[in-house]
Amino acid sequence: DPDVVVVLYTIWELAVRELPGATDFAGPGTPGIDDWQRSEYDTAADVLGAGRAGGVLASVHRNKMNEVNPHRGWATKVLRRARAFGVARANVSYVDFLVASSHR
Repeated sequence: DPDVVVVLYTIWELAVRELPGATDFAGPGTPGIDDWQRSEYDTAADVLGAGRAGGVLASVHRNKMNEVNPHRGWATKVLRRARAFGVARANVSYVDFLVASSHR
């Protein structure tokens, strides 16, 4: 069982971004960004976990509503990337990954 695993959807995840509701830009290693990436994975798992039921679900973090059928394609792509690159455990940041990898 690895100590640290990182979710990297695309190279653009390394760029700074402004999250909805934020007043500043932030990049990997910032708690807000790390939490957002984890919530994307959790939301995708919820959408695909609904099966063919359809309808609308509250996200696991209770910060958005997800229509199952329209989000199914997006969720499939997110989970494929997660399978390829892994998913960080809760409270493990990109910085933790870099520190752990530098000690090898």
